[in-house]
Parts: sequence; structure tokens; C-alpha cells
Amino acid sequence: MMKGLKVLVFTAFCSLVIVACDSDQPAKNAVIAEQDSGQAGDLQKLQPFEKFFAPVAYEAPQISPDGKWLSWIAPVNGVNNFFVTPTDDLDHKSQLTFKTEQGVRPADTSGVVMYQWSADSRYIIYPHDYAGDENWDIWRVEVSTGEEKNLTPSPDKSYQISLVSEKIPTEIADTAKTFGKSDWVLSRLTLTTGALTEVQRASPGVIGVIPNHDLIPAVAIAFNAEGAFDVLASQDGEWQKIHSISMENLAALQAAGDQKVSRISRDNKTLYTYDSTGRDTSALVSFNLATGSIATLAFDNRVDLGAVIYEPETFKPLAYMAEWVRRSWQPLDESVSEDLEILKNQFPSADFRIVSQSRDNALWVVQFLSVDYPMRYQLYNRESQGLTELALAQPALADMKLAKTYSTVIESSDGLPLISYYTLPPGSDSDDNGIPDRPLPTVMIVHGGPSDERAGYFYGEILHWLGNRGYATYNMNFRGSAGFGKAYSNAANGEWGGKMHTDLLEQLDELIDKGVIDSDRVAILGGSYGGYATLVGMTMTPDRFTCGVSVVGPSNVMVPMPHWTPEWMSLALGGDPRTEEGMDHLRAISPVTHAQKTTGAVLVGQGANDSRVPKSQSDQIVDIMQEAGAKVTYVVYDDEGHGFLKPPNQQSFWGVTEVFLAQCLGGRSESIGDKLNGSSIRVPVGAKYIPGLEQALAAKTAPDSI
Repeated sequence: MMKGLKVLVFTAFCSLVIVACDSDQPAKNAVIAEQDSGQAGDLQKLQPFEKFFAPVAYEAPQISPDGKWLSWIAPVNGVNNFFVTPTDDLDHKSQLTFKTEQGVRPADTSGVVMYQWSADSRYIIYPHDYAGDENWDIWRVEVSTGEEKNLTPSPDKSYQISLVSEKIPTEIADTAKTFGKSDWVLSRLTLTTGALTEVQRASPGVIGVIPNHDLIPAVAIAFNAEGAFDVLASQDGEWQKIHSISMENLAALQAAGDQKVSRISRDNKTLYTYDSTGRDTSALVSFNLATGSIATLAFDNRVDLGAVIYEPETFKPLAYMAEWVRRSWQPLDESVSEDLEILKNQFPSADFRIVSQSRDNALWVVQFLSVDYPMRYQLYNRESQGLTELALAQPALADMKLAKTYSTVIESSDGLPLISYYTLPPGSDSDDNGIPDRPLPTVMIVHGGPSDERAGYFYGEILHWLGNRGYATYNMNFRGSAGFGKAYSNAANGEWGGKMHTDLLEQLDELIDKGVIDSDRVAILGGSYGGYATLVGMTMTPDRFTCGVSVVGPSNVMVPMPHWTPEWMSLALGGDPRTEEGMDHLRAISPVTHAQKTTGAVLVGQGANDSRVPKSQSDQIVDIMQEAGAKVTYVVYDDEGHGFLKPPNQQSFWGVTEVFLAQCLGGRSESIGDKLNGSSIRVPVGAKYIPGLEQALAAKTAPDSI
């Protein structure tokens, strides 16, 4: 599902409001202006809303294979476009694309950069969909001329870049399929003309194939007779089984896919991927595609591996990353040991990641992640061992006093480690010991996925925005979060609305007991799976949460989402929709079943074009809550899909959310004012419950297009 709740961009507003208190909670529902005493006096001055949500100025930098160009994505009038610069003249920047409506998307739902350079460094190749529906076309833009071409115009299909090969630089391998179906087709795509040459079509039982550097299928993943999976290698045109993956080991294979970590060596003889056979955590392994022999190359006993650095020419693994509380890198080849140590010491309070390499491996783009400083990118020259600053993702926040983040490691009632992170507002902890001077109103954040995401040690503008408004935030992991081993992952099977939610409540209780969280002022907020968790919290445990914000969250899991199968539902949700018993279980864990018990205020956000969680899911629960008399506000965007990507829409949603949270938690807020301008926001239900929303809707300007 959705990769977190990424917030990006906003325009300037600075008016403050005092919202009238509800008579039964006079202290809790007051919006505190900058000049007020009490809570506001202990915090940093109220900062303008748009400062936290200024457009991300620099995203997804990539080096061309020849090392001569650096590309990145940046907004122009709020719309993401490509820029390039020569690596030997970084000040000579050029805008490459000129999109004015829907911009290019930097990363997929797992956070992996979506675009690539062609092997000859002539083109940037990137996916582009139709108003957020995830029906991706593959486009290319020529760096020397700026000439663009949609290579696969197909509104009813989704194309994915499967492999860019140096051996055949004029073509790439791509895979096309219909969203939610197994009708994939692997083809060779000519970059100059867009000509497609079919290589292989889906066959019964085969989930997909991995092409080698000749752009022909080398590895296939297929269902076996036991209901699990086989890894097949192509030998003289015939498929031969080289490995079996049981259901309990499926998480490692899924993680390899999410991280795009699987690689075939340049000589087409070896497959590198993750596997957890015979161990709890996933290891990096190599398969000999001729003999089927397997070798374990790297592992960590506490966590799954989180990333691999490959040598760009041979695809030999050079290093791997593991993340418990913080990220750590371990070399597999001595040639990079000194480089990793240099990067580790560059910013000791930051974690780092190699996001791009030139083909000769002489230049690296390094992303540095810190909890209290905006994400920064630097260019590392391995020969000189020098680092050159490229950009900050959000330079507007570089000079601000930002909130502090602390990690927690709590054991669940059945013995699982629960690693999460809480962030305190500046000035709320005079002893600087991680315990505020008094318990704080708190926003509990639940990540999406859940199996391909986890909360981590990272900078998040949403954390610092909420901190400035007077809230602690609790960014939480739970059974099923990615990266903690297969027992941890499999412990989530059948526990949607069950122990996965209990994990959240047990961690919440821990910080209440420590004096961090005010138990009477807790909001729950999340997107996709996190939206489902929010709806569970507000309907199944309504006494625990004051209010909730659900973004594109499933509400009725009796109805399969478009990308769900009955087999997956039986495993992950614990209920087979084809059986009466299964439907009883799915009914019990569906928030719509319990929606009439809602007592707190709820804000629901939905994209009308969502291909993963259809709008009907939000429609249904909003109707039930409304009939039950709950204070539910429903926000819809007709030009969005699974999450809100357009800057005016993000601006409007978080502007509404700020006032919503202030109304129920008693934090500080700016007025909605003109934050809706240019967005496609509709509020079919409950605008009256959020101060200033009806007036802002009446006064807003229309979007340029939908």
C-alpha cells in the first residue's frame, strides 16, 4: 500500500485563530495562539505552516552510467520536473522536462527511485500514470535535446522497467500487466521508437520472470503443488527448479522485490537475492543458475537485510545494510571498507544510504538522514575521498530549532520486540532526558504497507510540524512491520484488527506510564494500512483515541481490494472470503462492522482514482458513522489516487488536518484561510465540524485542471 504519509509543499499563511471551546472540555479544545501563555510559552514560536511544507526542492538524484551527468527531480510552480547538471560543473543546472499539470513521481510505494538512465546515458527513462491510477506508461526524455516521448501509451495497462542492460543499450526489458491481475507480458522496448517485441507472456502458475543482461528470461517464480513457490532457472530453453520457498519464507522474497535488490550477475550465471530458508532473518544469497547451488553471503541475526550495494559493472555485492534502531553498513568487499567508514563519520548523528553510482563506481550519490536536520545529498568521489554538497531536500527548515526524536524498544505481551520512535516538541523537555515536563497531547502515526514498510530513524517534516503545534508524535512499528525476521512478519498473519492493534496499544500504554503521553488527548493517524489501523482504533477501541485521521484506509475487508487474492486474504487477514467461517472473521475485523460505536471525531481522506483502496471503502464507513451521529468529516480529491501527490491537494489536506487536530487535542493552529486554493478538494460530509472549513470551501479558487 502507500509508502507512509509524505507531505511536501505549501503556500504562505500566517493568521492565527482562537477556536471556541466545547463546553465539556474547555481546556483541551482551545487552539493556542503564539501570544498565549501556558503550553505555547514552553514551545518554540509558532512557525508559518508553509515553512514546514515548502516543496521538496531536491529529490531522487541519479548519476548517469558514464558518470558525466547528475539528474534529480524538483518542483516548478508546484509540479515535479527533471533537472540535470554535468558532474564536473555542478553549478550549470538545466531544466529537462516542462510538465505543468501532473509531475513526475520520484519513488514507488516502497521508496525506491522510479526512473533510470539508459545504459548509454542518452535518455532518462521514467514512468508516468494517469491522475494517480498507477497505470504507468514508460516515457523517455533525451538529455541532449529535451525531446520527450511516451513509449507505451496504454491507459488500461501498467508498464514497469524490468532491466536496463549495458549489453543492449538501445533497448530495455519491460513488463506490462493489468493492475490486480496476473496477465503480465515481458517485452523488449526500443528506446528510440517505442517498438515492443514480446519475449514471454504469462503462463499458468508463473508469477513473473527476471530477465538477464541479454534481455531474455533467466529466472521465474512459480506456484508449486504444495501451494508455495519454486525458483526456476532457464537452462537450454527449459525451466528447471533450483529452489523452493515455503510460505513462512515468503517475506524474504517479497522484501527482495520491494527493495529491487535481486540482481543477475553481468555474466548471467548468478542470481543474488534474499532468502530465509533455515533461519529467521533474511540473508543475502547467491544462486548458481546452472547447478542450483546456493551460498549465503551475508546476514544479521536480529533483523532482515535492508539494502545491498552492488558493483555496477559486474553486479557483485560489495556491502549490505541492516537496521535495528539505526542503520549500519557492513562491507563484503574490502574495496569499499574505507569509503563506508568515511561516510559514517561525515555526520555521526545521521544515517546514510548510497542512492546512485556511476558505472565505473568512482562517483556515489549519498543520502544522509538525520532526525533533526533536513535530508541532504552529497556527491562522493571515491578516488579523492572528497564529498561535495549537492542540496538539502528542504532548505527552508535548515535554520529552525527542530524537535528531538527518541527510540523505544518494548517487548509485546507475547515476546516480540517493538521498536518505535517518539518526537517531543522543542522546549517541552527541560531536563533533556526524553521525558517532557508534563504529559503531552500526542499524534500516534501508523505506517502503511504493512509488510514493506517500517518506522525508522529519519527526518520527517510531519513530525516537526506537529511538534511545533504542541504535539508529541509516536511513529510506531508492530508485528508485520518490515525487516524484523520471518517470525515477526508471520506473527501478523490473521491479526489485522487483532494483535497488530494490540501492539500499538501496549506501546501507547508504556509511554503513558512514563509520563510522555496525555492519555486523554491521543489522536491516531495513518495512510493505507495505517488508515485501516486508524479506523480500527476509532471504531473498535473508541475509548483510547480522542480523534483519528484516516487516509485511503480500507474499512470493509470482506470486500477484496483490487490487488488482493482469496489466498492472500486467507493468509494475511486470516479469513477466506469464499467460506462462511472466513467471512465471519473478515466481518469481525472490518471497521464498518463497528462504525456505529465511534465516539471521537474522524477525518477521512480519499482519492477518487485510488486503484488499491477504492473510494467505496471510505464512502461506506463515512455513511455509517454519519448515521450513528459521529463527527466525521470526509475529504475527497477527484484527481488523486492512493495518496495525495499534487502540492495544492497536500496543502489543503494538511491545512484542514491542522485545524482538526487543534479542535480535538488542544494544540496550536493557523486558520485554514486560503490553503484550499488550487486544490480539487471536495467535502461531501462534515465540513461544519472543522472551524473555518465551510468558509474556506466557499472562497477557494479552482484547480487549473483535474
